[in-house]
Amino acid sequence: MNFAIYIAALSAAACTAFSAPALASQETAGAEMVLVPAGPFIMGTEEGEVEASPPHQVDLPAFYIDRDEVTNARYAKFVAATGTAAPLNWGGPAPPAGIENLPVTEVTWFDAMRYAVWAGNRLPTEAEWEKAARGTDGRQHPWGNSDDETRRNKDSSKLVPAGGYPQGLSPYGAADMSGNAWEWTADWYDAYPATAAKSIHFGRKYKVVRGGGGEYLYGIANTGNVTQRARLTPYGSHDFVGFRCAKSARPAEEPYKPNKLLKEALSLLNVSPGEPTSLSYEAEFAGYLREGKFPLNVVGREGQAGYVRTGVPFPEGLLNNIERICVVGPEGMRRAAQVKALSQWKDGSARWVLVDFPARAGERYYLDFRGKGASAGSYFGELSRAAASVAPLSVTEDVK
Repeated sequence: MNFAIYIAALSAAACTAFSAPALASQETAGAEMVLVPAGPFIMGTEEGEVEASPPHQVDLPAFYIDRDEVTNARYAKFVAATGTAAPLNWGGPAPPAGIENLPVTEVTWFDAMRYAVWAGNRLPTEAEWEKAARGTDGRQHPWGNSDDETRRNKDSSKLVPAGGYPQGLSPYGAADMSGNAWEWTADWYDAYPATAAKSIHFGRKYKVVRGGGGEYLYGIANTGNVTQRARLTPYGSHDFVGFRCAKSARPAEEPYKPNKLLKEALSLLNVSPGEPTSLSYEAEFAGYLREGKFPLNVVGREGQAGYVRTGVPFPEGLLNNIERICVVGPEGMRRAAQVKALSQWKDGSARWVLVDFPARAGERYYLDFRGKGASAGSYFGELSRAAASVAPLSVTEDVK
């Protein structure tokens, strides 16, 4: 049986084997959901990216998925009800006027999953996401096999209101499965069964992101097809990464327990690694520690501005108060920044610290953890002398 006939057989089986619930959609937390019937479909592709190969059959129970990406307005209800920190791009506790109907972005995987649990739902698995986007006939785009820029928002460098391309609906009626915001899924970025792909990125390091967006995601090609796989650390965020929710049609067939998955991901931040192999740049890093500051080069497109998010490790006992940390701009002045301890050593000192700050591509910043603050003049001269003798640490994957 050739590939095309095989897909046709799966499509016929899916149509005859499922007895649909009474409702084809349901309202949850103010969002319309569409039904994806139970049955098999072909996941993956033979074309292009090897990490999305090979095509393989996956049989799923029936589930519901949000028709649209979660919007700023919907997420604002969650922030107000739970006290969760608002996305950085809001600039305050509520979304600015005019963006209420845009997909919420600048949310981590943890944020997205916690919202889904609060709404009585969960994030879709990677397989659920792909089936909801392509159906059972193996198509490459939600509307068919040929790309059509009038059916999706891709590479526009902007977001548009969720559901703004009704001509680009998937076979089950889900909107924006190609373009607009990239979308978190529940799964770790791992290898497909029987794949020939070998990647250092496989494993419990990154969460799968799907769908393409209005802008490319770091160095990942923005194809917008339904098989493309992208990745992001679960504590990372991006101004073009959002999400939608899913819900099992029958609770007994839930593919995972959301709270258990949250705990698993959180526990990985506190895993004690073995003794590392000595590396050539360890002396350089030790020099940064002695100086009490890290030089950071921000890399991106010329003129690009946005938020940088970077994780920084600290040795045990060095940083007992994260308020000692500040970000210093190219002019030698202290910059606004958000600092959060991701994990701690047994003595309570910071082990991994997450730093967010506004930046511009092509500029050099400094992460100072001496507790001196920052002012113009002598401080800037001191940093300049350090930069002349020590190669800067480039931050490439954290530029928005």
